[in-house]
Amino acid sequence: MNKLYKPYLIFVTLTIPQIFIFILYYKIFGLIHSELNESNIGYWKFLSLYLGAACFIFTLWNINNWIKKKEIQPLCAILIFSVYTIFLSVYSYKYTEIIPSNIPAYMFLGIRPGMTVLTLIMPGLIHSMLMMVHFTVEKMKIGSNSKDFYRMIGIPALSYLSMYILWGANNSIKKMMPILFIVSIIGFFFFFIRIIYRILKRKSNLWQKNLAFLNLVASVIGLAVNQGLGNIFGDFSHVGFYLFAVITGGLMLIPDRDNKRMRLVLWGLKSITFVFTFYFFLVFLPLLPFSLIGMIFLGFGILMLTPLVLMFLHVQSLWSDYQYLKGVYPRNVLITLLCIGILTIPVFTMVTIKNDKENLDKALTFTYERSYEDDHEANIDPAGVKRALKNIKYIKGNKREKMDLFTTDIPYFTALYHEYVLDGLSISSRKIMKLEKVFLGKSDIHLGNKRQVENSNENVFIKDIYTKTVYDKEEKVLKSWINLEIENKGRDQEEYDTLFKLPKGSYISNYYLYVGTEKKYGLIADKRAANWIYENTKKIRRDPGILTDIGNNHMEFKIFPFNRGEVRKTGIEIIHKGPITFNIDGHNIDLKDDYINSLKKEEILINQEIAYIPKEVKKKLEKTTREQKYYFVLDYSEGNENKINDYIKRVKDYIKKHHIEEDVKEIVAINFEEKRIPYDKQWEKDLKYVDVKGGFFLEYTVKRIIYENYIKNSSERPVIIVVTDDLDKAVDGEHMDDFSFACPEGVYYYHLDRNNNVEGYIDTNRKEKVINEVEKIPVFIWENEKGKTFYLSDTRNDSIVLLDAGLEMNMEMMKNFKWENGLVLQGLYMSYVLHPEKYYEKSLSIVKNSIMSQVMSPMTSFIVLENEAQEKVMLEKQKQILARKKPVHIGDMTEMDEPSLWMMLLIMIGIFLFREKKRKMKKIR
Repeated sequence: MNKLYKPYLIFVTLTIPQIFIFILYYKIFGLIHSELNESNIGYWKFLSLYLGAACFIFTLWNINNWIKKKEIQPLCAILIFSVYTIFLSVYSYKYTEIIPSNIPAYMFLGIRPGMTVLTLIMPGLIHSMLMMVHFTVEKMKIGSNSKDFYRMIGIPALSYLSMYILWGANNSIKKMMPILFIVSIIGFFFFFIRIIYRILKRKSNLWQKNLAFLNLVASVIGLAVNQGLGNIFGDFSHVGFYLFAVITGGLMLIPDRDNKRMRLVLWGLKSITFVFTFYFFLVFLPLLPFSLIGMIFLGFGILMLTPLVLMFLHVQSLWSDYQYLKGVYPRNVLITLLCIGILTIPVFTMVTIKNDKENLDKALTFTYERSYEDDHEANIDPAGVKRALKNIKYIKGNKREKMDLFTTDIPYFTALYHEYVLDGLSISSRKIMKLEKVFLGKSDIHLGNKRQVENSNENVFIKDIYTKTVYDKEEKVLKSWINLEIENKGRDQEEYDTLFKLPKGSYISNYYLYVGTEKKYGLIADKRAANWIYENTKKIRRDPGILTDIGNNHMEFKIFPFNRGEVRKTGIEIIHKGPITFNIDGHNIDLKDDYINSLKKEEILINQEIAYIPKEVKKKLEKTTREQKYYFVLDYSEGNENKINDYIKRVKDYIKKHHIEEDVKEIVAINFEEKRIPYDKQWEKDLKYVDVKGGFFLEYTVKRIIYENYIKNSSERPVIIVVTDDLDKAVDGEHMDDFSFACPEGVYYYHLDRNNNVEGYIDTNRKEKVINEVEKIPVFIWENEKGKTFYLSDTRNDSIVLLDAGLEMNMEMMKNFKWENGLVLQGLYMSYVLHPEKYYEKSLSIVKNSIMSQVMSPMTSFIVLENEAQEKVMLEKQKQILARKKPVHIGDMTEMDEPSLWMMLLIMIGIFLFREKKRKMKKIR
């Protein structure tokens, strides 16, 4: 205990933690300061100066002690304890002035303001209290266990009685309650620690054994109570926590014996389990003040003291073993064994996390960022992917009990896992489901089908539409505003959510939404960050509106909230080359300039890398029907072990029946990998060496075949025929229609079933069969200035041709004309679709240039938010996303509130209110 007075400890317990407080609160203030009033900012300034001055003075004081080789004086300990007790009292009393209740938790980007302060202030308080305990017991010889016990018990009773009496008093007296509560906490812990210190100091095996047994029982009961209350303090429901609680408590029960080998083994085991003890001590350290609330009102608060007692027991037990063993073994051996033991659990944990990260990164890269020219064998361990996804689902809360009402994380571990494995973001359940289906063949996650209808809410609809189109002579484009009035006919608060499709070559260049009486124009942001802030803002019923390109010119348009009978005004600006017509929520929109009867539309080349072909030009082009080449794709996923011979027979029968022996290009056996086999005399033999395993990753093979055909400007049309008994197992992607530009006949594939019937599907939407036989589909032929041939779809829409499949963005391509910028962004996205291996570079370039040019792209959204603070939080989240070099989406990530702290306060308030109600009822009677 004499080491408590070493001045360097002040840096560990006081200086460094408070530097972290300043760093984190500086970040928080930067995000929310626009939402703070003068009074709020005044408290920020006062507490910052108070805390900064205290930290500076105490740090300098102990630097001086360190230089002069003096110990920390008792006066310094008393001052530290008093100064920071006052700080916590003011901070707690004025918390809602410092962090107003109208600021939602998600705006702190995972930082918990209240818990952060408690966590980082408590080490200094505990350190100074321990010095005061040691000084009063060892040097001043004040008090005894019996007296301290009565004082410790009397404090909660007196606090409860005083609070009960003061609750019915006037407001001025009620204001004394927080001070009374803080004083009670201080007194309680002071006498409690003095009692524990004396018990351990006596070195009485009986005392230690009884205390250790009570602590063991309390540990197990505490974990069970926490789980029964819905994991109020964190998710410790895993059996490992119970196992370590029993082992650690059991080690404390073993009495000291004169047996050097046994003591050495115990030294090693206690060193290993010390991490478990320290972890729970760290988790409950900031919650110690609230244990008194629990004892006053529930009685279970005594269990919150278990980690503190266990910490004392564990340290004392290790010290006792060390004092015995240092006379038998060299000190360096004992220290080495201690370090190895302490590092065992962290190393094992980090190895597990590292393996999860590697397996997840490989799985994500293979599934989402794999080049279509990649011919390397997959280096994927399905068992490792399964383990990683299982852990991620647990961390996300997918596998928790529904009673977990208050928290879904494992304190510190969840944050570490998120930061290291997921780069501080999250992975959506939809993406987890896809990875499981690709590598394991099945998933226990069930999600609803993506909405295919226009307006998902029949209570909210467009009341009126006003459009205005003008011709911009400088840019030579039409600019149209679509002004909407949307009304809620429902009885409840509702959301407007609709889908519409813009014609090719049309781009959204502006957006506004009335927030109250203010007309606010939207910001362009990465669509993942924009949708994250939209969903979080919607939860607190604020006023967001968002426009997002969800693929192939399909726009999702959402506004929230609509109160009963409310009419809200919004508008969208679209830039387009000529007159266009499309539909929004059942309303036909016809955009043209009445002063221009006809607008000559010609193909426009941008830097010789992108061509825009209007439908008027396409009509004059020659048509052709490309020669069909067949690719048979066989299902070699798990569960098809006894079906392969039947699949081969189907292929042979189909080829023979349709006489296409000369037109078959490839036989492909796929699971999560693919085995490409040329159609020759050996193809059946080669298939025998392919393993049946994993899932049915059809998406990659379909895209790869289309890609190879496209980059060769092939005059052949790839016809993909899938051979399987269970097409629903196929993983075929959500945005295959983004590939439509690369296959002008349409992204078809055909299913050859067990009856040798062929059914065709387009854009992988298997809800509707489009054809029962392989038919020839005409396409347009277009040649560029260099004589290179491209094939365009035979539709009445404009076409965009990517002249360079490896298109890279440069500053010269971005001009002052928004429409041309929109076309360049569209071309860059098409290049990204063809080159997923360049995900990071191309997505960053698209988002950056979309923001600079103020034209929405397939990777950005237009969003209107209610205030500046929300905008700052969104931009901060956008930075976080764009800095990550892996395709991890925010998905369904939610920011954690401070349930442990607030739950205890709510319990206290609830009981106070209940008591007040009973008191009033007695008066009435």
